[in-house]
Amino acid sequence: MADPARVLVVDDDEHIRGWLSDLLEANRYGVVAAADGEQAVGLLRAGEFDAVITDLMLPGASGVEVVRAARARGDAPEVIVVTAFGSIESAVEAVRAGAFDYLTKPLASQKLLVVLERALERRSLK
Repeated sequence: MADPARVLVVDDDEHIRGWLSDLLEANRYGVVAAADGEQAVGLLRAGEFDAVITDLMLPGASGVEVVRAARARGDAPEVIVVTAFGSIESAVEAVRAGAFDYLTKPLASQKLLVVLERALERRSLK
């Protein structure tokens, strides 16, 4: 059996971060959580991840900066950006920075899991 995919979850809201972590762990993903963008960038520099789920609006460093840090790695994880303050401009900025997808809160667990699985499939094809 293959090792579970490692997912970095980044959200400054403790409840959302916990909910995402619980959801992913229940679906057999390995999860590391970060409470702000700066911590996430540090974790991306120090470890390997298959995917990142990050909020857009974060203290320390924005979600777009997290996307850029992830994409800067040679073994770049796919990044899913989530936000409660969705706009066309922020979606375009996130995708241009290299995000795989852009979802608005509140998140539907099944939709998030489907998008994550697609992101992991794309990464495995690279």
